[in-house]
Amino acid sequence: PEGVRKGKVKLSFLVNPDGTLTDIQFRGKPSQATMDYIGRTLVSTSVWEVVQGDEPVRVYFKVVFR
Repeated sequence: PEGVRKGKVKLSFLVNPDGTLTDIQFRGKPSQATMDYIGRTLVSTSVWEVVQGDEPVRVYFKVVFR
């Protein structure tokens, strides 16, 4: 994607019991274009589900752009 540099991006986010994603936190300082792209992609193309309990679950994720 335009404006997204090659390399690894580490992030975490909360998956809420209703499947929504909140509190996206990036490690390091990726560009705004990278953060926007990852945020949009995770929200629009993924289905998330909490399988145990009624509490939000923090997910740690690594994305590699080549």
